[in-house]
Amino acid sequence: MNRRPLLLALALVALAVTIARAVVTHDGVGALEYATSVALIGLLLLGAFRLTRRAIDARG
Repeated sequence: MNRRPLLLALALVALAVTIARAVVTHDGVGALEYATSVALIGLLLLGAFRLTRRAIDARG
């Protein structure tokens, strides 16, 4: 199993969680910022999912 994609996927998930916590705890977030961060979180999690699948499939 290739560990590099797994480490990168873990970093992407950590970044997504950090952004989500910042958006939830910040009172002055407008609609545009909220929608942008939801889209960014979705893309980060999708990228982490794809990297994890690639690492598992490389195992053979």
